[in-house]
Amino acid sequence: LSISQQRLKSLGEKLKTLSPLAILERGYAVVTKSGTTQPLTQPASLKKWDELDVRLAHGRLAAAVIRKG
Repeated sequence: LSISQQRLKSLGEKLKTLSPLAILERGYAVVTKSGTTQPLTQPASLKKWDELDVRLAHGRLAAAVIRKG
């Protein structure tokens, strides 16, 4: 039982490390085009003045594309 508890604790810690929220705590952000839920991975789908939603670890921002490059 002790070994199983220790293994469960270890797996829980690994899961916590891989959590998207833990990644945001390290300074990363999730950026989506306003009105969508799919994270952006390439600038090719955006045009100048497209509105963006930026999710940080402790809040959200509204932004707009002013330049691509």
